[in-house]
Amino acid sequence: MKRISKSAQNSGKAGRRKVVKQKRVQEGSIHVYFRGNGRFNVFYDDYDKIEFLKKCNSAAEKHNTSIEQIVLMDNHVHIHVNTKSLTPFVYNLIHGYSFWYNRKHGISGKLFESPFNSSQKNSADWVLKSMLYILQNPLSARICKHPKEYAWSSYHSYFTRGNAKSNPVIKHLNIDKTFIYNHFNDLQDFERAIFEEAANIMEVKETENKKWETIPDAEVVRFANIKLNGRSVFHLNNDEINLIILELRNEIGASYRQISSILHQSFAYVKRVCR
Repeated sequence: MKRISKSAQNSGKAGRRKVVKQKRVQEGSIHVYFRGNGRFNVFYDDYDKIEFLKKCNSAAEKHNTSIEQIVLMDNHVHIHVNTKSLTPFVYNLIHGYSFWYNRKHGISGKLFESPFNSSQKNSADWVLKSMLYILQNPLSARICKHPKEYAWSSYHSYFTRGNAKSNPVIKHLNIDKTFIYNHFNDLQDFERAIFEEAANIMEVKETENKKWETIPDAEVVRFANIKLNGRSVFHLNNDEINLIILELRNEIGASYRQISSILHQSFAYVKRVCR
């Protein structure tokens, strides 16, 4: 038998060394992002979103966390926080909402992908860019043309106007407005910065030749809710699911990705039904 030298053995061990995972930063100014498991929708109506805001406010109070920005999209969430204990805050929020959501819809299983994503922002410039990125999400997703048209973002918490107090984010979530008020003198400057960030994001998407869906996600959700007519997507039989898949595809031209996300069906299954 051929003997293996010690140097070769050590070399083999070195090659098998595990990469040490970097610990998640728990304190500071942090952008948090998480999305639905399998990229499926996690919000189907206003009640879902309101409950999420309530859970977020409760988790923030319990875990020494200030919410500085937030936007709720149909299948993902962005939050910018200033915190002393990031993971306990996020886990309390995710687990609390998931328990409520699963009980409401009569389902079980993991609602959000794990682990969640987070990125510490170490300078004022990066904090500002993170916040503007969060607020521009509905614009680059083509849900609206102006941030005031999208109810589910912390945009409405700043430079409040008229009936702004009726906004659900203002009603159900305490937003720390200090940073934004230290950077912008008025609403016009604030909005201009959001639009500039949205333009930058859309320019990058076009440069990368990313395909745009012909119809915004929000419109697909609205059409799906009409077809569901009060029924839960989780309680449909196969024939009913297949019918709605075909209606979404043929009547409004929804993409396979959009249909998959909204109806909690795999991309491959949706594609197969539509063929």
